[in-house]
Amino acid sequence: MRLKKAFALVVLSLSGFSVPVLGTSIDNHFCDGYKTGYSAGYEQVTGQPPVRLSPLCPLKPPDTPANEKAEFDRGYDMGFKAGVRDGSR
Repeated sequence: MRLKKAFALVVLSLSGFSVPVLGTSIDNHFCDGYKTGYSAGYEQVTGQPPVRLSPLCPLKPPDTPANEKAEFDRGYDMGFKAGVRDGSR
């Protein structure tokens, strides 16, 4: 029974299911921005999109106002910097 619960939690987390206690829609906007920014930064340096998937966004995004656009922009900026850094290696 314990294994089934652990498996269900893994499946739900991989499917993008957001549990209110673990994350909010604001966090999802931050992560979407991070992934988009990472790809753009990496591509700017290398001239091609990243071959591998973008790294996971930080577990706890920086504290900002609860605004979807601000969260996406903050995530984009952090992801862009990470993409440039990784593309320069």
